[in-house]
Amino acid sequence: MTRRVVFIKEDNCIGCQICIKKCPFDSIIGTENFVHRVNFNECTGCKLCIPVCPTDCIKVISIDGDKKDITEKILFNFQRKKARVSRVEKRTESIINSQIDKILANEQK
Repeated sequence: MTRRVVFIKEDNCIGCQICIKKCPFDSIIGTENFVHRVNFNECTGCKLCIPVCPTDCIKVISIDGDKKDITEKILFNFQRKKARVSRVEKRTESIINSQIDKILANEQK
């Protein structure tokens, strides 16, 4: 049995992290300015990363395996990323509000 996953052609990857941010399952691994890779054990083959790639280095390939084998991991990763993004957004909002309060306080002096 085969399933579809995405594959990053490393020769063309510029390490922009756009695909990492787009992947709802945290299946793309990499850091800024370094080549990214896909963890096939966690990729659903949803293809959300393909249209956002500025270098068109992501394509779909077939690998041996069944999506049923990775269902639990995918659900866990999706919830983990959702929680992490929510924490980051709350922290960012808190920092912005704090800065606004400081600016307003300085204007009133």
